[in-house]
Amino acid sequence: MKSPVRYSAVLSILICTILTCLRPVYATHIANGGSEYGFGVVPQFEQRKLFRIWRPVLDEMERRTGLAFHLVGSQKIPKFENKYLEGTYDFAYMNPYHILKVNASQVYLSLVRDGERTLSGILVVQKDSPIQDVK
Repeated sequence: MKSPVRYSAVLSILICTILTCLRPVYATHIANGGSEYGFGVVPQFEQRKLFRIWRPVLDEMERRTGLAFHLVGSQKIPKFENKYLEGTYDFAYMNPYHILKVNASQVYLSLVRDGERTLSGILVVQKDSPIQDVK
């Protein structure tokens, strides 16, 4: 279980980083006639739980900036991915795989990342593939 102090520190860092990056985005958004920003979150949990987790974060961002944020939910990960690939969200929270997936078709900028943990994974190929090692 995560400690409340660590959670609070991570939340504060997330909010501060997003706020720092908001100024140029805000100018463009207002120039384009927008009244609120769409914030997409990969559906790791059911919708009610996502809203309980993320609404307080967006409320704090609204309080500190005076801007409006709308949490855009998706029932399933593929639907989230389609919206993300279409550029539907002004901001999005997702795993690193989604960043790699979208780079070919959309321009999103990574604002915050977890620097404490390193990702690890397994690289696989089909058994009959001519590729037999990473080199």
